Amino acid sequence: MEGFSLTIDGLQIRGKLFRPRHAVGAHTTVLFIHGWESKQDRHFTLAEELASKGYTCVTFDMRGHGTSDGDHKMFSRKDFLSDAAAAYDFVTTLSQANGIVVVGSSFGAYLATLLSTERNVQALVLRVPADYKDEGFTDSLYKQGDESSHSLWKSSPHAATETASLRAIHAFKGHILIVESEKDELVPATTVQSYKYAVTDASKLTYVVMKDAPHSISHHLKLQREFADIVARWIETI
Repeated sequence: MEGFSLTIDGLQIRGKLFRPRHAVGAHTTVLFIHGWESKQDRHFTLAEELASKGYTCVTFDMRGHGTSDGDHKMFSRKDFLSDAAAAYDFVTTLSQANGIVVVGSSFGAYLATLLSTERNVQALVLRVPADYKDEGFTDSLYKQGDESSHSLWKSSPHAATETASLRAIHAFKGHILIVESEKDELVPATTVQSYKYAVTDASKLTYVVMKDAPHSISHHLKLQREFADIVARWIETI
């Protein structure tokens, strides 16, 4: 595991690079995007597992999270998407990168869908994907809060044309893995279903429900390994 740093809007965005020990030549590289008020180390177990199977993996802390600069309460979804795009661009500088799979969890999954409209993403892994109204994209995400009206909106199904993330999924041409947590207390099943039904080509969709899993699996090593196994086996098939 090697550290790296990117300068974005005057802020240091810090990440980790996991190089495979036995990879030969160009191969698929995996970029991870963590969730809101989370950090990159939540993906270390999966990154290490995939690196052991020959994949290069990149994690990073978004601005205001983990080891990166800034106060996360000050930034917007647009700002965090800029971080994800910069991390993607860093991945493209790696000589072994040949196709980039983006793995996002919760808010990170939302960002991953938007990133697919701005960069050449080979495949998407969306674990417990959150969604947001298009309004407020440039406003502080923290100030938007999670008021009752938004909670009601989250629990309602939405058409593929209704939000930027669902439109992105609807237009995406690559393979998609959607992973739902059976006992998710933050992202309603209806939100995950909206993502599922937005996929245009059902033959490119894999949908998995992790039994008894909560929204966050950061403190559940067994569930982390289960998720790592799901992703590793899926990447090998695409």
